Amino acid sequence: MNKILTLSLTESEYHDLLLWQDIGSLIHDLVEALEEGVTREKIIYKMELQIKFAKAGYDAGFTKQTFKGEDIYSSNKKIEGEKNRIIETYSEYIRLGQDIEDMKYAEEQLKKLGLIKKR
Repeated sequence: MNKILTLSLTESEYHDLLLWQDIGSLIHDLVEALEEGVTREKIIYKMELQIKFAKAGYDAGFTKQTFKGEDIYSSNKKIEGEKNRIIETYSEYIRLGQDIEDMKYAEEQLKKLGLIKKR
């Protein structure tokens, strides 16, 4: 038997949870697609869960984060913009980390070849 969770959130808490859920879902879906593939059932389940979460926020009056359009509830452009900004910043962080690792590797190879002095 499924248990039901009832949760009371402030608008600020809902905002953060919605943002984290969106970002986490995006990463989860990417990993799942790479590892297992995505089935139609998984896509429908995810969409229904996201709609349910957005509807709960909309029904609570959290219209700064959600909207309703033609019986579909979703996060709004503000949340999408924040999510995109966070993902872009994180992607840049990953790229910079990879660049540093690449530079360290290149430096090690040049040292092995005797083209730069070891410290």
